[in-house]
Amino acid sequence: MKQLAVLLPVSILVLSACSSGLVKPGAEVRSALPPKTHTLAEAWSGAESALSAIGQPVPLDVYTQVHQISGNGIIVIEVRSHDFDALAAVVNGAGELVAFNDNWGGTRNARVVIDGAPAGGRLLVFSRDDSRGLYDVVVTQGTPDDLEEFVAASDLQSGQVRGWLDQSARNPMVENLLRTALENQVSIYNFSRALLYPFTMAEGGIVSLALESDAFDPYLVLLSVDKGAFSFVDYNDDYSGSWSRIVRNLPAGEYMAVVMPYSESGFGEFVLRLETLGEEAFETTGIEAPREGVDYPGTIAPNRNLAIAWWPGMTEDWNAPFSLSPFSPVAAYTFSVSSPAIRRLDATSDADICLTLLRRDDDQVHFVSFNDDHPEMGTSSRIRGILAPGEYIALVSLYSGTEETDVTFNWITSTDPIQTLRAGRTVQADAPYAIESLYFELDVTAGREYSILVESTDLDPVITLFLPDGESLQDDDGGGGTNSLINFTPAEGQSGTCFLQVDKYSPGDGSFTIIFR
Repeated sequence: MKQLAVLLPVSILVLSACSSGLVKPGAEVRSALPPKTHTLAEAWSGAESALSAIGQPVPLDVYTQVHQISGNGIIVIEVRSHDFDALAAVVNGAGELVAFNDNWGGTRNARVVIDGAPAGGRLLVFSRDDSRGLYDVVVTQGTPDDLEEFVAASDLQSGQVRGWLDQSARNPMVENLLRTALENQVSIYNFSRALLYPFTMAEGGIVSLALESDAFDPYLVLLSVDKGAFSFVDYNDDYSGSWSRIVRNLPAGEYMAVVMPYSESGFGEFVLRLETLGEEAFETTGIEAPREGVDYPGTIAPNRNLAIAWWPGMTEDWNAPFSLSPFSPVAAYTFSVSSPAIRRLDATSDADICLTLLRRDDDQVHFVSFNDDHPEMGTSSRIRGILAPGEYIALVSLYSGTEETDVTFNWITSTDPIQTLRAGRTVQADAPYAIESLYFELDVTAGREYSILVESTDLDPVITLFLPDGESLQDDDGGGGTNSLINFTPAEGQSGTCFLQVDKYSPGDGSFTIIFR
């Protein structure tokens, strides 16, 4: 796994300010935010850039109290108040931000943990809305567990944040920032409830952001940050149940993960995980499935055997199914067919799975078909269609989620009856909404001229003819209006049984008229 870069502190300057008491391990200091004291801008000239960089913008004119810090070892500093929602920031003598906290553990209090008092270190206490009142600073000697817990609650760069979305907290500055960056990009607007977590990519690579909560329906947004300006990258909702996940190939740079509730009333604990995916995720591990009618077991493993490794051009192919992300882990099966025929492919599992069929041709991979929740298969999937001779790849993926999942795949040549087209005769065929494709067979002789016209007043037909040697011909709208027409003369070696597949350009209910001459 690639190592994520450590987030560098922002260089800032703390101006001279009156101190309100020394805080050190063992001390309990009673203080207040009175009407007459200095503002955040006066106490800390770099507050705007430093707090914005960690996704915690605060008005610069809020009153701020300053305490000098001393002590060795791990120090736990708690700021408790019944009068206002306390924020705590620790800066060193050079004005660099060392630690920050708001609403520790779902309370209105703040708690920071530092490893030794920084040289010239100061504790700044303030509020977002300029509320004032009494507060207590309680300082104790901490343990490595205290420091680990604090990092896990505040530093996404460490790989995971366990946080709390407060029910009543609102941040107008975050709301304005996100409204500007996400205008027309997302479908919910609970921006004032959002929590922001920065991270840095020292090198480009595949990144996974996973947001989980059993308390509320979480909504995840990814932003890039360039010189303080935020730009939309991606969002996700309900990747696995109500949980969210984003997987993207990101260039080196600064980023911000945004945690929001889908519902305005949502609140509670959540876990946000950051992970980079290594080269092993792009290694292809396929299961050969050469024989018809055999159940081939397989496993979908998290962050392994990704779909894009099997289908490199899928991000530029409009046929790529919505539920198959380029970074979806898959169980992949390979097989080949030697003659055109109607085949049936089944993928089964206890989980909700999807089946994508690809064809490999001269080192190129092409989309063939897709299914999710076949009417006869429940949450399992089935593809039925005419396959031309060639090599195929069947990808079995989860509709949602990332958990390890066992699956089974098999394929057979269909023995279902198929209607025969005869030259000079017209066939009327119903095509109800639930049926995507109709299939017909016809016999042809090399050297003779033929035409197939498919008409409909209800539907837009797209037709594909598979010749006996595997060559295929396709038409859409060549027969006037939305009707389709194929004129063809079989060459030597193309005599025999052909298959005609009639598809709907878009879903619908109706009928087709097939005229074979």
